[in-house]
Amino acid sequence: MANYLKSTLLRGIGLLITVCLYSCQSQDLIYVSTQNASGIKTGTPVVISGLPIGTVSTIELENRTVWLGLAIDPEFPIGDEADFIASTLSFSGAKTIVINNSQEGSPLQNGDTLHKSMLRQQPIFTDLDSAKVDTLKQQLLKTGEAIIDLLKDH
Repeated sequence: MANYLKSTLLRGIGLLITVCLYSCQSQDLIYVSTQNASGIKTGTPVVISGLPIGTVSTIELENRTVWLGLAIDPEFPIGDEADFIASTLSFSGAKTIVINNSQEGSPLQNGDTLHKSMLRQQPIFTDLDSAKVDTLKQQLLKTGEAIIDLLKDH
């Protein structure tokens, strides 16, 4: 029984240390504004070139402007001329904050506010290009025609 308690206590301490180390990781907090935060919530990923570099950590409404606090890994400097775009990256509607031209301008520091509004939300289905969409359309049409033929036969 004593070994069980000791083992459980050691696991609990290990878990507590892991949580503390993870939550104490240094991140820069950068603020951006938008007029429409539809689909964005705390925990929404922030990416550069498809690489996750942070998350949305706060969302606040001030007058008619929504302010997003982005917790960014300090290893990825962001310039004050960078473009922040709320994008839908899949058919499921999941949102992601995409940063383009991330190194443009002067580097933002922890606590800085970007003084230009985030670009409006754009769907950018990264895993689809026009050739794939055309192929998918053709396959759907053929499938639909085959279903109609089957229904006619019965």
